[in-house]
Amino acid sequence: MWNIIQHPDLSDQSPSTLLSTLLGMIPTGEKPDKWFQGLYLLKLPSELRGPLSTLKWEDVRQMGEHADILWGGTPPQQHQLYTPCGRANPGNQGGKVSQPQQEADQTCCQARR
Repeated sequence: MWNIIQHPDLSDQSPSTLLSTLLGMIPTGEKPDKWFQGLYLLKLPSELRGPLSTLKWEDVRQMGEHADILWGGTPPQQHQLYTPCGRANPGNQGGKVSQPQQEADQTCCQARR
């Protein structure tokens, strides 16, 4: 667990890539638990932590996939962050989200409620 705690934060990789790296540090035979999810969340920017921590996750990999959707798959200096279900976020250039992305967010969020 100590190696996970000491691992650097997100930096320039995608949230799911960071998650894969952290999952690889779990001892053989153990599964990611709520403590692991909490440590993973702490490695992410605060803009991602809020939306991700309000939803229930059966598998931490689902959290990583949703984090990628929120992050937009671009490096931090270029990302346009928005919250799920089309809610405006100040970090997203006026809160504008494309129609296809809004539909994807709504489907994703509805599946986790």
